[in-house]
Amino acid sequence: MTKTQYRLAITKPEEGAGAAFDAMSELLVSLKIPYTTQEVSMDLSERVLNPEAVKDAVNFVKNNPEVIYVKGPGITPTDEQIFQTIITLEKRGNLFFKGSAATLNDNIAELRESFRPLESDEHMQDFAKKTMLLRVPFGGLGSPNAGWRDDLQANLKRGTSDKLAKNSLVQPPKWETTTPLTIAAFAPTENNRLTAIIEKPTTFTVNFEPEDKSSPTEKIGAQEVSGNTPVRISSFNEAEVKAWAKSVLGNISPQTQIAHGTKQTVLKKSDVSLIGWIQNVLDELNLATQIAPFARKKDAPDKLGALLVDDLFSRLSTTELTTPTMILSPNHSYGTYVKDVWDGIKTNGGFKITQNSEIVRASATRDHYKAIEYKAEKPGTLAIKDKDGNAILSKKLAGGDAAMVTHFDRARVKSMVGSTLKSANENGRKNILFGFDKDDPYYEIAVDELDAIKGQYPNLNIEVLDAAKATVKYLTGGAKDTTLMLNNIYGDFATDIELNGKGTSYSVGTLPDGRGVVELGSGGTAPDLITLWKETCILRFNPMSFIEGISLAITAATNKLPEGKEKNLAIATAKALEDGIYLSTNKGIVLPIVKGKFRKNPDAEYKEVSTETFLKSVELEAIRILKDQKLITDISDEKIAHMQSELNNAIATDKALFAAEKKHGQKWKELTLTWNNKREASSEIDIIKPHFSIDIPPDIKISTLNEDVLLNLQATRATS
Repeated sequence: MTKTQYRLAITKPEEGAGAAFDAMSELLVSLKIPYTTQEVSMDLSERVLNPEAVKDAVNFVKNNPEVIYVKGPGITPTDEQIFQTIITLEKRGNLFFKGSAATLNDNIAELRESFRPLESDEHMQDFAKKTMLLRVPFGGLGSPNAGWRDDLQANLKRGTSDKLAKNSLVQPPKWETTTPLTIAAFAPTENNRLTAIIEKPTTFTVNFEPEDKSSPTEKIGAQEVSGNTPVRISSFNEAEVKAWAKSVLGNISPQTQIAHGTKQTVLKKSDVSLIGWIQNVLDELNLATQIAPFARKKDAPDKLGALLVDDLFSRLSTTELTTPTMILSPNHSYGTYVKDVWDGIKTNGGFKITQNSEIVRASATRDHYKAIEYKAEKPGTLAIKDKDGNAILSKKLAGGDAAMVTHFDRARVKSMVGSTLKSANENGRKNILFGFDKDDPYYEIAVDELDAIKGQYPNLNIEVLDAAKATVKYLTGGAKDTTLMLNNIYGDFATDIELNGKGTSYSVGTLPDGRGVVELGSGGTAPDLITLWKETCILRFNPMSFIEGISLAITAATNKLPEGKEKNLAIATAKALEDGIYLSTNKGIVLPIVKGKFRKNPDAEYKEVSTETFLKSVELEAIRILKDQKLITDISDEKIAHMQSELNNAIATDKALFAAEKKHGQKWKELTLTWNNKREASSEIDIIKPHFSIDIPPDIKISTLNEDVLLNLQATRATS
């Protein structure tokens, strides 16, 4: 097998993460990765205009079994970013839709005639607003998020590398039975969570049949299943949820802070309803002032205290809690799991860092993330029927009730259990904690499939536990050489908790054919980081997970390479990349967000740097390692000395930039923002793929650069 027969396919991220990845790509070139990389377009403009972009990337991977897929950070564009993208593309004459959204082009042509967007800025704004409205019925805009995992049928695995754990200074807090945290869970019942088994392959349909027979039946959705498939209706009744919340909050002490969490970005209809109902109770009981500070959302005053439940608990996992706190987990799909996990963490004395271990989120195709949802405006029956019209399951809903239908496909379950055991066996993770509840008919098929296949892996120690107990054992037992396997939605919760503030982690998936896929993280919220970049010229995307991810992708590809020079170089490069991270932090070279989180040499001073500068440092350290190992022979000592000089200049520039931000504050940001806006207006900067890093004129010596010199430079640029 030659180097061109095994390659990495990369979907580049957009916005600031794209700039970070560009720097990462330069690193890959300089390290002479012994196989090719191929970019698969999925930037912001592609996602706005071409809903087929993700499918194209996925199909490329499916159709090329020699490809390892590397997915850039899944950054969801804000409405404003989409709005500005439409304006920019229209001004360029490039606004047209492709793929399944191509029918939008006729509508766009009509809008051009009506609004004449190029005549004035006001016309353009109105045109862009109308164009944005088209995205709802056509689904042509927005982020692909987790869709690629479903399409590739990949199990997503999260974990922390042993080198990261060894170099981390973060000590997760101990949680004891006396820790003042109470979890209130809205528990499942036989009434609000109904399950049936679909025995034969079929297409089931979900309809709503109004109680008022004069109203027509509403067709909600349909799904194909392979047979012997459990299907579930989960329902939420406003009166029941409010009664539960009142019983929980009715006698709460004035000293207790409150938060509540759901999965509102995933299951919008049911979870948005839950948020509203809980908020009504908080208002009715005059408890809004007791919302925990860590749970307040500045941009959503009507949703105080409502966070993604996994984000809520990941914050708590890095906190030594002293104030009495109550958290409401109202979604019974996982509310009891959340409560049992956290109670178990308290009972078992807190978190312990794992070694060579990982959590697998069994990404069941169209399960949970692809739920069929409905909110009833009037009384009626939510009915599931097979393609012959036979009733499978039904649930009566009152007006205002929310419900969702999910299924667990047996063929998919068999595939994901098999790939998880195979991967664990190949990677030395001899212990399997299988967290599927065998007393739940919805999940017991996973246990059945495990029983059918585990005999093929006599060297694995497999333990089947209640999902919450398996999670607690993993998080608090200092797991070693262990894979924790959970369903997708529980795994989402557990992986966010597992991070425990360690600074970064990896995300890697396994395809049914055993190939690895890697998902890179960005280390922050894209719009916030982009704004800071534009105002300060300092890019702050955390590249540590980029590097870990690329290292894992290279390692995955080496499994398919024959023994020899190329494979040795690939393995050494993967290790050198990861070592380069900690050789950099040892010297105090860090991004501000991870300062103090990793070990450094006692005599090293902290040097806060930007994303690009950190990558320069990792590149230099990795090249030194490979040169010492005589795996790179065409890079001279003079070249390395030049790279070190460039790195020193980049560190000095970053030092001046951080000093300018600290000393001159808002004035510095305003001048820099004005300069970058001017560059955008003159098309010096591509608004879709911006690059706001500082440009130092050649007549200014880096040795003389400081915060005042920078301020004068930006003042001149902003006013000229």
